[in-house]
Amino acid sequence: MPTIADRAWQCLAKYALEPAHEATFHAKSYGFRMGRSAHDAQRILFANLNSGQNGINKRVIELDIEQCFDRISHESIMNNLIAPSGIKLGIFRCLKAGTNVGFPDQGTQQGGVVSPLLANIALNGIEDIHPSIRYADDMVFILKPQDDAKLVLAKLTYFVRTGFEHQ
Repeated sequence: MPTIADRAWQCLAKYALEPAHEATFHAKSYGFRMGRSAHDAQRILFANLNSGQNGINKRVIELDIEQCFDRISHESIMNNLIAPSGIKLGIFRCLKAGTNVGFPDQGTQQGGVVSPLLANIALNGIEDIHPSIRYADDMVFILKPQDDAKLVLAKLTYFVRTGFEHQ
């Protein structure tokens, strides 16, 4: 459990890191982002799947990463973190402070102020695999009749396996 001083540092780090990462996040990523909500994601899904957009011919792949915050790879976060070395060191220490003893190289602190941003950093890029809408660790991939679902699933599996450790 982070102390008040830890939470204050994480809040400052989040405010420092967020603008650079916001510039790289996908337009259809909605979870844990300023000015975006679950209602925005629902509106986009409805717009893509309604009958006026040939929604009846589309299929979806729904993905929810089980225990997302517990399974994020520290290496994945650190490799994708846009920050000066001092902040990177602080984030690395935050990650190590909140880990499960049995899995020291994965997971973010539950309740950590910076944890949602770190999850978005780790998941950033999954939307590029195929047209999708993401809210935190919940994703919907929209497939047209000509899309190969097995290929999309293979790419998703690879992305998740390289960014998350399996327990």
